[in-house]
Amino acid sequence: MPLLSQEPHVNHGRLEDLYDIQQKIGDGHFADVNLCVCKRSNKKYAAKFIMKQRINTGLHGSSVSDIDREAFILANLQHENIVNLHEVFYREDSVVLILDLVTGGELFARVADCERLSEEEASNFVQQILLGVQHMHGLGIVHLDLKPENIMIEDLASRKIKIIDFGLARVLNPNESFQDMAGTPEFCGKRIHIFNATGKG
Repeated sequence: MPLLSQEPHVNHGRLEDLYDIQQKIGDGHFADVNLCVCKRSNKKYAAKFIMKQRINTGLHGSSVSDIDREAFILANLQHENIVNLHEVFYREDSVVLILDLVTGGELFARVADCERLSEEEASNFVQQILLGVQHMHGLGIVHLDLKPENIMIEDLASRKIKIIDFGLARVLNPNESFQDMAGTPEFCGKRIHIFNATGKG
């Protein structure tokens, strides 16, 4: 298994000096995603603002170690079916990940809009998802929250899949088990309550 050694690029500059932060395009429990434009290249990206956990103030958020893990995993995942991390900004109250801009919406919404897919289209989407997962597992990385909302289409004219949101992802060494509650409750099977150790998933 390849050794993960690629550290994310940390930009020590001021985010607002380098990017024009525009409208919010997504949100989660402890993160908001905004459209942003690089002032130097005029290229569009997605800026994921992850709120830091503040134990002393009681404010909810993600621990810096969890955010660091997500950034490290993304930095080591270079694959056409996985969202790409470009750089990271550390701020007083948040960490900001600059990611590929994915504008085509969720795969689930695309399927719902079409009502039905041809066998060719369906097999194409499934193949891309499996290629992304195969790449992760080949590096010892498990996503742990793979669900319709985290499988996106690159843009409206594209059929390219992008797997996003590695906030729960972990790196597992060979023969190592993972024993924890992870994932989105709505997508967890009943047996999750047994709380057994699991392998890759």
